Amino acid sequence: MYKVYLVEDESIVREGLRDNIPWEQYGFTFIGDSSDGELALPEILRVRPDVLITDIRMPFMDGLSLSRIVKSKLPQTRIIILSGYHDFDYARKAIEIGVERFLTKPVTRRAVTQVLAELALKLEEEKKSREELEKHQEEMQEYVQFRRRSFLERLFSGRLTVEEIYRESTQLGIDLSGPCYGLLLFRVFENTSRDRLAVSEAETELLRIREDILQFFLRHVQYLAVRWIGAAVCVIVKGEQETVERGISQAEEEIAAITASSGGRIGYLLCVSPVSDRLSGLKECYEKVERFYSCQYLDPTAKVITQEIYEELIREKASDSREDSPGGDGAGSLFGHVLERTLHYVDAHYMEDALSLQGAAKEADVSPGYLSGLFSQKMGMTFIEYVTAKRMDQAKHLLSETREHTATIAAMVGYKDPNYFRYVFKKTFGVTPREYRGKHLKSSEGAG
Repeated sequence: MYKVYLVEDESIVREGLRDNIPWEQYGFTFIGDSSDGELALPEILRVRPDVLITDIRMPFMDGLSLSRIVKSKLPQTRIIILSGYHDFDYARKAIEIGVERFLTKPVTRRAVTQVLAELALKLEEEKKSREELEKHQEEMQEYVQFRRRSFLERLFSGRLTVEEIYRESTQLGIDLSGPCYGLLLFRVFENTSRDRLAVSEAETELLRIREDILQFFLRHVQYLAVRWIGAAVCVIVKGEQETVERGISQAEEEIAAITASSGGRIGYLLCVSPVSDRLSGLKECYEKVERFYSCQYLDPTAKVITQEIYEELIREKASDSREDSPGGDGAGSLFGHVLERTLHYVDAHYMEDALSLQGAAKEADVSPGYLSGLFSQKMGMTFIEYVTAKRMDQAKHLLSETREHTATIAAMVGYKDPNYFRYVFKKTFGVTPREYRGKHLKSSEGAG
């Protein structure tokens, strides 16, 4: 059924049309009426009728003004003008606005039903044409996606020459300008601890997380994201070497942050290839991330797998007997050595606002991606979460043991902005620094 709204200031005419026209017989449903255009406009914009029937001369807002606004806001709405005047100038203006028909009063039932029958047929034809167009567009979109997928499969398998890569990528509107490339393969999934949510809620949250991550990639030109096998997503990172390395680090941080917003209900696995300085190197990049992706069983807790982490996982797997012995994952292993240096670095620099994952990775002599994945696996939290916890614990100590001003304490634990410090503190502990100090400050402490 198509919706009809009527605007007519003469109550006899309005009620006669409303009550005496067999709307449903012609495929319409009458959804409302009003006595003038000013009162009608908000309601029309709310209910969005398929057809508007309006008188041309009304107080407050006439039919032409109303029609002009409705056409600008709801261009698909069809408009029928009623007029008691044989005024060709009105008819000309109505046609310019895009009014469907112009009926002269007194309007007969036969005239209205004839217009409705013609309009219903026209609306049905347009609906059918629109549905066919939408179907065609969907099929074309599917075809384009198929071609993009086929192209990338051949690119990753090494079956294309560099010349063929550039020719086909241009045809498909894919920008593969480098000069360096990296590859990410990731998926997000529900953790087994999601029983706190209903199944439908968990699925909704999973879709939201996945969409938020994809939107991040779409916002930046250095990424080319493509849905891959199953729930996995493949992302090409391109640009200068520094751009690619920074893009990989940003992607790792963004995926970690977005999934963290689920409170642990949504997990992720991210496989990161080494950076290649040639387009044809994407074949090797894909072989590596595919290998990383398939070896996730070596460590089910893994969140990020890079070349370094993969090699260490293989070494650990090959020496399970030593691994099971006391101290097997101690400072003597690569994992233990990197973690030890990182934790010492955080202890020494947590009070500095510039403390970062990149700085810690440089100190430990590993890549930021490697450190990010290793830290999450072995510590059960991200690097940023660990630093924040360290700072907050020290802030609690200073608030309860000293009478230093809150802004001073914020600076002492690595926050330049006292307001942000207060925000993080309250988010962590549920109370403001002032409230915490009021409950925990030792009365024996002197002013200082």
